[in-house]
Amino acid sequence: MCPGRGAFATNPLMIRKDLQHPPRSARGTDRRFDGSPVHTAVPGDRGAGTFLFATGEQWLWSILAGTAAALFAAPFYSQVSAWIGATITIMGILACHMAFTFRSFPPWPHLVGIFAGIQMVLMAWLAWYYPTNPEKDIGQRTGIYLSYAGPCWITFVFGWFAALAKLSVEKTDEKNRELGPNLNTRRFLDTCMVAGIGCQVAGRSLDIAALQFALVLLANLRFVGGAGWLMVRAKGWRWRVGLLLFLEISGATKTTMFGDLAMWSLALLPLYLYRSSLRPRAVFAVLLLCCAAFVAMDIAKTRYRETAESGAMEPISLFGLPLRQAGLDKLLVWFWYLADAAVRTVTFQLSDAEISHLIERQSHGWIVNQVMLRVPHFEPYANGQTIWVALEAAALPRFLAPDKYRAGGEYFERFTGMSLIDPDTGARNTSMNLGFSGEFYANFGKLGGILTSGLFGLLSGLVLRWFYRKSFRSVLWLAFFPFVFLWGMKAEEGIGEILNWVVKASVVVAVILWLSPARQELAMSRPTKRQRPRQSRPKAACQ
Repeated sequence: MCPGRGAFATNPLMIRKDLQHPPRSARGTDRRFDGSPVHTAVPGDRGAGTFLFATGEQWLWSILAGTAAALFAAPFYSQVSAWIGATITIMGILACHMAFTFRSFPPWPHLVGIFAGIQMVLMAWLAWYYPTNPEKDIGQRTGIYLSYAGPCWITFVFGWFAALAKLSVEKTDEKNRELGPNLNTRRFLDTCMVAGIGCQVAGRSLDIAALQFALVLLANLRFVGGAGWLMVRAKGWRWRVGLLLFLEISGATKTTMFGDLAMWSLALLPLYLYRSSLRPRAVFAVLLLCCAAFVAMDIAKTRYRETAESGAMEPISLFGLPLRQAGLDKLLVWFWYLADAAVRTVTFQLSDAEISHLIERQSHGWIVNQVMLRVPHFEPYANGQTIWVALEAAALPRFLAPDKYRAGGEYFERFTGMSLIDPDTGARNTSMNLGFSGEFYANFGKLGGILTSGLFGLLSGLVLRWFYRKSFRSVLWLAFFPFVFLWGMKAEEGIGEILNWVVKASVVVAVILWLSPARQELAMSRPTKRQRPRQSRPKAACQ
C-alpha cells in the first residue's frame, strides 16, 4: 500500500535544508534595518511614503537642520555672497539625509556633493578671511566667482539625486545574503587583491611609459577585492581590508603621495556604512571625522613632504623614543604628524600660514576664477570642443591615435594663461586640470556651464543607478562602482580624464565578467522569480 501524500507533507526532514531556512531577504524582519524607511520593503516596492529613501518627517528635519546651520553662519558670509548660505543649507540637508538613509543606499552622492561643495564654495569663502598668495587670491572677485560656482554646485548635486528618483528599493536587504561559503567568490576577491598589489609594485618598479596607465588602472583592482570583502562580510574580511589599508598607508609614506589613500578611503566608506548597523548620530560623527581628516591629512602631508624633500631629518620623540623620518620609522612619523594635525584641527589651533596653504591646495575657486578672467576676453569659448576631444580620446586607444589628448595640464594653460612649465627642465613639473565647472565655463560660458554641470551630475547619478540596480542580483556589483567611477567623484578632474578612466575601467570590468569564476554570481540577467518551496517525496515501492 502506497503512503498518502499527507504522510510526507508534515515531515520537515523530507524538505530540503535550504528551503527550511529562507534567506534573509525572505524574512519578515531584520533588526539591522530598524529605523530605516525601507526595512520592510517587498519586491517591487519603492518604499511607502518615502522620496529618495527618506520619509516626509526625515526630509522636514533635514531641511530645518540645513536652514538653521545657514542662519547660524549668516553673520560670517552675508558680506561675501548669499550663495554660501544656499550651499550650507544644502550641505546640511545632505548630511541629515545621509544619516537617515545610509542603510538603504550607499551614500556616495552625499559625500561627493559635500566635498565638492567644500572645494568649490566653502574654501573660496574661507579665502576671504585667509588670503593666499596674490597669484591665487580671488579677493574682491569672490562674489562674482560664487555667483557661478554656487549654482554650478547646486545643479550638480540636484543632477546626482534626480537620477536616483523613483529608484526601486526592491530586495534592498539582499545585501545581507551570505556569500562566504561560495569558494569561487572568495577566490575571485583574493585574486583581485593580489593582482592589484602586483600591478602596483610593477608600476613603481618599471619605467615604461606605454604601460603606466594600464598598470595604474589594474592596480586599483586591489580595492575591488577589498570592497568585495567589505560587502560580503565573510570570515576573514576584517584582516584582509585592514591589510589593504596598511599596505596603502605604507606605500604612501614611502612615495609621499597620499592622493590614492585619501580617495579610496572615502570611496570605501559608503560601502562600510551601507553594511553597518550604526545609528544616525554615529554617522554624523563619522562625517565630522571625515571633514577633520580632510584638513588634518593635508596639513600632515605638507609637513611630511617638506621634510622628506628637504632632506632634513626632523627628530620626533614618541613615548620617549627618538624617531626620524627614515626607514621603518616613516610610518610612525606619519601617524605622529597626522595625530598632531588632527588635534590642532579640532581645537582650532592651526596657524594662519597652514590655513592659507590648505586653501591654496584644496580650493578650486582660484582656477575657475582665472578661467572667468581669461574667457572669452583673451581666449574664445571652446563651444564643446574639449568635450568632443574627450569622447574621441576615450574611445580610441593610443596606438590608433598617437596624437590624441594627453592629460597633464594642456587645457589648464590654455584657459587660465598660467604656465606649468619648469623653466629649468622645459617640462611640466605638475599636472592640473580645470575641473568640471571650469571646463564647462570655458566651453559654454556662465549659464551654459551651470546647466551642463547639472547634466554632468545627472549622468553621474545614472551610472550609480545602473550599478545599484545590478546589486539586486549580487552585492558585488557595488564593489565595481568606485573602480569605474573613481575619477568622476573628484571635482578637480577634467572631463577628458574622467571619460578616459570610465571607459577603460568599464572594459576591464567586462573582461573580468567574462573570465571570472564568479561570473555566475555577477550574472547580468536578473534572477528568476523565487518559486514556492516544494516538498520532496521519496519514491516508495508500492505493495
